[in-house]
Amino acid sequence: MRQGLSMSARLTPIPFTRDDLDAVADFECGATEWARYVADWIKDGPVIEALNNGTQVWLYIDDDNRIVGYGSLGTTEWLYPDPYGQQPGSERVQLCVIPAYAVQTEYQRKPEGDWREHYSSEILSDLMNEAVLMCRQNPSLEHLLGLFVHPLNTRAIQHYENHGFIKYGKVIKTRGQRMLLNLPMEEAGQSQPPSFEEAVSSVLNAPPTPEQQAKKAARKARAEERKKLKQPKHRH
Repeated sequence: MRQGLSMSARLTPIPFTRDDLDAVADFECGATEWARYVADWIKDGPVIEALNNGTQVWLYIDDDNRIVGYGSLGTTEWLYPDPYGQQPGSERVQLCVIPAYAVQTEYQRKPEGDWREHYSSEILSDLMNEAVLMCRQNPSLEHLLGLFVHPLNTRAIQHYENHGFIKYGKVIKTRGQRMLLNLPMEEAGQSQPPSFEEAVSSVLNAPPTPEQQAKKAARKARAEERKKLKQPKHRH
């Protein structure tokens, strides 16, 4: 069940359905290639395909029912902990992913001031909190949140890094730069999202949980077993 934004939130998340397509027909967030992509994503085929695949999508509206932005959350599979599968113990794991999220042009970098107060940060914080809840409800998910960003969109990359994401592997030509966040699961039981400082601190400094250690040990054991199977057999 969705916990929603904190008591200090200025935006309200509304579940998106195909009936809302007319409401986002004029959604606009800039003239760059990546801005046009995320604006088009919410208007037609991509968002409908995402909904059909189980992705959750929300419109974020202000007190005057104006659409400030949107966000989405689903699941995918990535190689982990090595994005190329070369490190022992690496394997394909399920994790949460943000397929697309955007803020309309007139609300970007607003309200003016600290980036933590921007609408973009409020929406991303909500998606992070929803990912934590999703992981708690689905034990098969690694406690990770991933996304793709255009490699030339340096402002977005800095935005994600401010929230604790790191670049994960090299740029994929057809998708962009992968970024990954180790979700601070110990904060998930709170009635409101953790502060950005607390979330980033927990990601960078907290030791792995027993569950994470067990998963890592299991991956290592499976890798060793595969390695043994690949060894040539000696004939006697």
